[in-house]
Amino acid sequence: VTGPVNTEDPTSVDPAYVVARAADYYSYVGGLVGYNEGLIENCTVEGVVVYGYVEAGGAVGENVGEIYNTDVILNGVNTQIDEQTITSMGMNYIGGFVGLNDSGYIHDCTVAFTDSAIVKGNNYIGGFCGENTRNSTTENSAKLLNCEASGAEVYGRQYVGGFCGYNQSMSASYKAEIVNCDISVFDIDTAYYSEATILANLAYVGGFVGCNNGDISQSSADFIIITNTHVSYVVGYQRVGGFAGRNDSLGNIATSACTDAYVVGYMFAGGFCAENYGTITESFANNKGLNSLFTDNDILSTYPTYIGGLIGANRGTVTSCYAITENIIKGYNYVGGLMGAHYSNAQSTGYVANCFSDCLVYGATKDISIAYVSNATVIGLYHVSNQTTSNYSTRVSYNAITSSSFASICNWNTQLSTLWSFTDGDYPNLVNNPR
Repeated sequence: VTGPVNTEDPTSVDPAYVVARAADYYSYVGGLVGYNEGLIENCTVEGVVVYGYVEAGGAVGENVGEIYNTDVILNGVNTQIDEQTITSMGMNYIGGFVGLNDSGYIHDCTVAFTDSAIVKGNNYIGGFCGENTRNSTTENSAKLLNCEASGAEVYGRQYVGGFCGYNQSMSASYKAEIVNCDISVFDIDTAYYSEATILANLAYVGGFVGCNNGDISQSSADFIIITNTHVSYVVGYQRVGGFAGRNDSLGNIATSACTDAYVVGYMFAGGFCAENYGTITESFANNKGLNSLFTDNDILSTYPTYIGGLIGANRGTVTSCYAITENIIKGYNYVGGLMGAHYSNAQSTGYVANCFSDCLVYGATKDISIAYVSNATVIGLYHVSNQTTSNYSTRVSYNAITSSSFASICNWNTQLSTLWSFTDGDYPNLVNNPR
């Protein structure tokens, strides 16, 4: 560690550089500890910049133990390394707090990004955790609880998330968990998505998680807009979601949300999740836009496909969810206010029930609810906007959903009445996950 150390508080390093050079053993680089298999608690790392090729984090490079009540004020991870070096050196498992959490337990911890801070890497990159993976049957293995990343800016190639790049389970019985965690993304000084706040130049990018194959609940990705010219984008080529890039077959996302995001993606893009094979319940996307800045020429030259206000393409189960988008959703094929496509195949069964959307859509093949349905179940969907015969849909009136109209199209029962609440002049709200 080079740089002045705060002698009044030996648990604090302020400000400092932690560097692993190519000639050295370049794994396990952390602002506090490179590799932890014990207990870290009640520590602070302040103003740190970390450089490492594999398993690098603002606090810990790799964690297999427990970390509790520890905070990082981050000046960046691999901030000055160029894209070519990142790709050629395979800079994987990079996080604002921890690079790789391998069956460890991290709870009540935070990472706060300074104005210039950025986390950069190749694959498995996250504002808090690069990858959270479970390889143990021990209780609380691969669990992130009550953690937060604020002001994040993240860059990578694939498996890139504002909070976590990849949440990976050992099996259906032993799953990685993220509970009550939040990512807040503040403004970036641009009005155009070429300088994205969360950016992957290939696939699996999400405002919260790049790819989820575990359990996530009570979590959120909040994109805080200060002014109209200070906005935040989630950008990638394919499988780009405001909350999750992909929710895999073991993935279960519940009571979670994405708010105020601008999402940009060309193949499989969703306001909440780009591609779903698992289960999503009691969750919502309340966003600013999805490919909203694309011109007609952009659409015709790139043909964005499977674009949805909630989900781009669904092969899993989605219940009691909704999507609201302030600006128009744009694409070419299979553009939907709720989902771009909803279908089943030999490996998975599509099921959607008791959801609503209010999203304007633009595309050659479009629908204000679901653009394409094949061999899949649809029960009780409600939409606000009117479909038109032109490429554009039109909004009838904002917040035009009443409790009676929504209930009348749902398979209404006692259980649903405990999930949804209604206020005159507002959209239906989720009892366990209110706006």
